[in-house]
Amino acid sequence: MDDIWGGYYVQQMIGQDKLIYNRASVYQDRNIQDLIRNLENEIIGYRNTFDFTQKPSTNTPYLSEQTQQFLKIYFNQFK
Repeated sequence: MDDIWGGYYVQQMIGQDKLIYNRASVYQDRNIQDLIRNLENEIIGYRNTFDFTQKPSTNTPYLSEQTQQFLKIYFNQFK
């Protein structure tokens, strides 16, 4: 979900009319995937993407404590 939520976050910060989405420009040689583990790791997105897109910079109760701490430090750099 990090790439998807990152895109939503940037879209909100700089404006929807300033982004261009396109197909991938590189090839990724992927390792063998565990579809069940992938699903388990993406449940957070299925449950929280709508809430995240409403206000991604402050709506973070479902993120890990470590991620919340990172965001706090990061955003404090811009005050």
